[in-house]
Amino acid sequence: KKAEDLLQLAPGIFLANEGGEGHAEQVFLRGFEGQGRGSGWTAFCQTLLASARRVDIHRRLGLVGFGLACTMPILAIYTAVDSLVRHASRPTARAFFVVPTFDILAFAPLVFFAWKYRSNAAAHKRLIIIATIAILDAAVARWPVNASWWGLHPSEWATEAFLIPLIAYDLFSIRKIHRATLWGSLLLLFLQHVRGPIGQTRAWQMFAAWVQHAAR
Repeated sequence: KKAEDLLQLAPGIFLANEGGEGHAEQVFLRGFEGQGRGSGWTAFCQTLLASARRVDIHRRLGLVGFGLACTMPILAIYTAVDSLVRHASRPTARAFFVVPTFDILAFAPLVFFAWKYRSNAAAHKRLIIIATIAILDAAVARWPVNASWWGLHPSEWATEAFLIPLIAYDLFSIRKIHRATLWGSLLLLFLQHVRGPIGQTRAWQMFAAWVQHAAR
């Protein structure tokens, strides 16, 4: 089955494709307006629990969130490969395959280190925020910007701009950029800016072609 077929089996979830051909389906939770993202709801709930000093519940829900985060790279790559196969006739399909792949290459280590340093609240929460930013580019690209210049690269820049408030918070609260903010941001920026050139290389094109062939 395709990735979207598996998601359709989950109760309370339905998929819609508002962008038409070439865009991935969006996941919605029935009863809510807007796009449902498991990681977003988990982060929102965790923030409320931490503010209410319910650390006991925060930690239990954190286990659920970590389990969800572990499944996300698998489902994301599965969906990316499925899209690569379905849009094999599109000339940019193989180059674009680099985008979701590098999103996961940024997300996975950030989540891992957030879990590793979960006893260090300052580092933990910063790494979780940056990990969330790392997978926002697909959502940002769908902002209702009615302009010919809006596309992948402007949406990448807009996504990276979410790092600015975090850096500003560090400078205001501790008078320097926290190490987790620094290294997490550098990882995200590096991967976002090298993926485009890598996607155009012959090596990547051959790799994507192999994935297309193997997944059929």
